[in-house]
Amino acid sequence: MNKDEILIKSKNVGLDEREQSVWLTSFGFGNIIALVLCFIFATINGIRGQSYNEFVTIVFASQSATNFYQYKRLKGNKTLLITGIVSGFVAIAAFILFIIKG
Repeated sequence: MNKDEILIKSKNVGLDEREQSVWLTSFGFGNIIALVLCFIFATINGIRGQSYNEFVTIVFASQSATNFYQYKRLKGNKTLLITGIVSGFVAIAAFILFIIKG
């Protein structure tokens, strides 16, 4: 295989490193905006005396999934595992409260 064939084959494989970085960063920014909006809506509902457990569920479930993924990929960081577990329990508890209280 010569150099040109290798270059053509590598272009057909998928995203290059730059595209992957942009793709992953865009999800990070999207996640931050979603979490900020959940915080705003939870604050508004709290001020109105309404339930905000659905927003707490979304925030902590998102954080838990992020921590578990990072733990799996970065291997050995126990802090990520612990925060993932704690966030998961908080998300489950908030979801149960949402179902019970509405």
